[in-house]
Amino acid sequence: MSFLVVDGVQFSYGNGEHVLDDLSFNVEEGEIFALLGPSGSGKTTALRLVAGFERPSAGRLVLENDVLATPSQYMPPEKRRVGVVFQEFALFPHMTVLDNVMYGLHKLKGPLQKRRTLEILSVVSLGTMAGRLPQELSGGQQQRVALARALAPYPRLLLLDEAFASLDPHLRESTRRQTRDILRDQKMTAVLVTHDQQEAMEMADRVGLLIDGKLLQVGTPEELYRSPATRQVAEFLGASNIIQGIANGDTAETGLGELELQQKADGPVTLCARPEDLRVVASKQGNGRISDRVFQGRDVLLTVKAGEYVLEVLCARDENLKVGDLVKISCACPLAVVE
Repeated sequence: MSFLVVDGVQFSYGNGEHVLDDLSFNVEEGEIFALLGPSGSGKTTALRLVAGFERPSAGRLVLENDVLATPSQYMPPEKRRVGVVFQEFALFPHMTVLDNVMYGLHKLKGPLQKRRTLEILSVVSLGTMAGRLPQELSGGQQQRVALARALAPYPRLLLLDEAFASLDPHLRESTRRQTRDILRDQKMTAVLVTHDQQEAMEMADRVGLLIDGKLLQVGTPEELYRSPATRQVAEFLGASNIIQGIANGDTAETGLGELELQQKADGPVTLCARPEDLRVVASKQGNGRISDRVFQGRDVLLTVKAGEYVLEVLCARDENLKVGDLVKISCACPLAVVE
């Protein structure tokens, strides 16, 4: 059995609002799993169910073969050995870093409390700041204090609830990479909930996309991005060129010509081409015309009008293409069938 099992879980609030519908996923030991979805998708409710702050109306949650919850069975949060890092960090402003981290170690006595606290502060590279107050730290440092406090009691599982959302953009990327490295170094099993596609792709070993209480697809970041199961998955995970065609086995005939498919199909299909999947070259016999060009530093984003389509195409910055050029459009790889 997997380390964490969420099996057929449903949840509704007392007012009848249905939040989760048959939610099922597994998390393996040592894995970082991300629940990704927009606001209101149910991802934080799912995390609260694992933590023990809510009870399911159907289904079961199991951690290391211990039943956490079913409609008739319930293990209270303090017995689950699950750590939580909240979006706002929830640090005590009047307590030092040392005391904030030590606060959750009431089961350890005297010297053992302090030893464990100093040990975990060293892990998050804050050993020299034990005597500081939270307001004397940067946002990224405060986040690492919250992480240290959650890790200090030796949790079996760590939950991160939009743990980087309150950080300034320039801090967010470096802090989440530091957090990912710490979790992997500690071999910690973790579930991250986020609305940020980049965050999920960067941090997680696998990602589950949750929309309107339903899990649409689970896979590695590469699988979800390169091979989305549905149009909704494709469009949520990044820029998508949606192309209609008629499939015949490994290829489909489209308004852009014959395109290769990732999987065999027959009849009408909807395909997803990422901007980097398409190629354009200047051609007097071209099937598209450049209508916009945006320089992005490392590359250039072109908007190309081709018949009924308005396509986004990512190309190298040294491509000598300009607005108004007639271009031939092709595809560099087989495309996912999303409908």
